[in-house]
Order: sequence, then structure tokens, then C-alpha cells
Amino acid sequence: MFNLNKELSVLSLSEILDYTIRHRILSGELPHKTKFPIITELAKQQKVSEKTVKESYKRLSSAGYIKTVKKSGTFVSFSGDVNVKSKYNKSHIFFQNIISFMYGNGFNRDDIFSCFYNALANCEENPSKVIFVEQNIFDLIQGKEELESILNIPVQGLLLDIYESKWEDFKDRIIVTTFKNFLRVKSVNGNTNIFPLKTTPSLEEFLNFHEIPSNHTIVYIAASKENKKILSKSYSYIKEIFTNFEIIVPEEFDKSLNPNVVIATEKIMSLVAIGENARKIVLKRFYDNEGIAYIKEKITKTEN
Repeated sequence: MFNLNKELSVLSLSEILDYTIRHRILSGELPHKTKFPIITELAKQQKVSEKTVKESYKRLSSAGYIKTVKKSGTFVSFSGDVNVKSKYNKSHIFFQNIISFMYGNGFNRDDIFSCFYNALANCEENPSKVIFVEQNIFDLIQGKEELESILNIPVQGLLLDIYESKWEDFKDRIIVTTFKNFLRVKSVNGNTNIFPLKTTPSLEEFLNFHEIPSNHTIVYIAASKENKKILSKSYSYIKEIFTNFEIIVPEEFDKSLNPNVVIATEKIMSLVAIGENARKIVLKRFYDNEGIAYIKEKITKTEN
């Protein structure tokens, strides 16, 4: 299926496998829905332990590159467009040349990673209003490229630990991050220009359910019928707490519902007439087109 990248020998075997698979996916060599061998088979192919494969699969799955379907197997779930893959390939060749040179000149793993951190953290020639914050060096490179292609402006890439150590330098910037990092970044920086991108936050992160009586009527207004189905599965446990918990789309909203609490994004709130007595919870959910549009709006405002 593929060979491990021997140039990355300073990394652990699971990290080498992780990186090799990511590269094959991002470069387009392993397209969307490609099926992987079972763990025992891949371990045998690559001459590594099953534990090594499991660790790599776990990281790749949590990062959204692969997905395991019960009784069916493990598949590539990443489906980036041609533009992203083309840019990634160009960057990868550049990075690989640098890595090879540094290994050949006696640099150790920390030296190499440090150079990448500094290169991604400092954009003195093209200071950007948008900073993409990530935990993983490979996700950071890919995410930065993807954001630049979508926004059509330079994006500064920054690792989470660097951001936390010098966040006061970025108070006038727009910080974009995956939701898994959003709460951590938000706790470090009170700046309102921090957006969780591409992921719907967990509802419990925004509501303290202990403060809401269990007999209250709670209405969650979803953006679409498809979104409603997803949310209904995700928040089924809330229905066990609140018997009057409803998930609807805007056209289903009826005053007869008489909600005590209404949950929706600001955009949807403006489409529905809600009683003055209802507690309104406005969710900032930035993902896909909605998130990109909001970030572009913020960029325009800061430029003016």
C-alpha cells in the first residue's frame, strides 16, 4: 500500500506511520474512501507492532483523516479539493528537501521541529490578520494552506504552545482554530476574535443545564433538516434530562411551543419571532461556508 518514510527515522515508528499516511492522503495518493488493510495485516506489511498501527490509526482518526466503520473496515475520510492537494504537494517537496538537508548535517529532531515552529510562527514579511492555531505540525501546515486557498489572503500558522506563550502579540488578529483547541485558546485569551472552525461545539459547553429547571421547554433551532437529524442523535441524552426538549428547523417554529429557552445561531434567531420572556442562547458556530463568511466579514471590518 505504501512504504514508510525512512527520512523521518528520528521519529517514533507510530509517528512515522502517522506522517506517511497523512502525506499519502494529502497528496492524493490515497483518495477519499480508500480502504486500509486491517491492523494485523498493515503491521505485518510495515514490519511494525500492532500497537504502533493502533496508535497511528487513533491519531489519524481524531484528526479526521480516516474513519473506522464497524464490520466494514477503516477508510480515508479526508476529501480535500485539488487545490489543497496541489499546494500540499509543493510544500511537502520543499519541507522534505529541508528535512533531508538538516538530517544530513547532524540536526536532531528538536532542532528540526524548532525550525519549523519558528518558520510558521513568524510572518514578518506578510503579517496576516488571520492566524490559524493548531497542535500538530502537519495539521498546521495543511490547515494553513487550506485556509489561504479559501480566504484568498495570507494566513499565519501558529502552534498552540507558541500562541499561548505570546498571545498578547495577537490581540488585533483573527484567531481561527479547530473546536478541540477553542476552549483552551479562549481561556488564555479573552479576545472576541477567536473562531472554532469546521466543528459544531458541544451544547454543554455553552449551557449550564443545572441552572435550568427540568420542566422547562427548550427549543433548539437547527439550520437545516439534515442538521436537525445530526443534532437529534448528538443530543439524545439531553432529552432524558428535559422532557420538553425540541429540535426544529426555522419553518417549524410555532409560538404555541411557548419556549423558556431558545438555542440557535444569531442568523437563525433573526429569522424567527421569539417571545420576550424566553431566554435566548446565541451559539457561535463557525463551520464551512457560514464560518468563512463570518471571518471574511471580520477581516473587512478590521481593514476599515
